Amino acid sequence: MNTKNIVNYKNGYIHGPYKYFYDNGNIQTSGMFKMGFKIGRWILFEKNGDLIYIGNFTDDHRGRPNQFMHRIEGEYISNE
Repeated sequence: MNTKNIVNYKNGYIHGPYKYFYDNGNIQTSGMFKMGFKIGRWILFEKNGDLIYIGNFTDDHRGRPNQFMHRIEGEYISNE
C-alpha cells in the first residue's frame, strides 16, 4: 500500500476526515479536522495495530484534547 495519508482541504485548511498509515498499510492515526483544528475523536495505533490512544477534541482551536485515554500496562486510563 503506497497511501501515506488521506486528507481533505477547504479554503486552504485541513478539513474533514484524516487518516495516516504506516508503511505496512496499518493505520497510524485517524481523526477529523475542522478548518485546520483537530475535532472529535482521534485514535492512534502502534505499527502492529495495537491501540495507543483515544482522544476527544473540542472545537476550541488549541489543538489539545479535552478528554483522552492512554494505555498504561495494557489498561486504558481516562483523565475524566
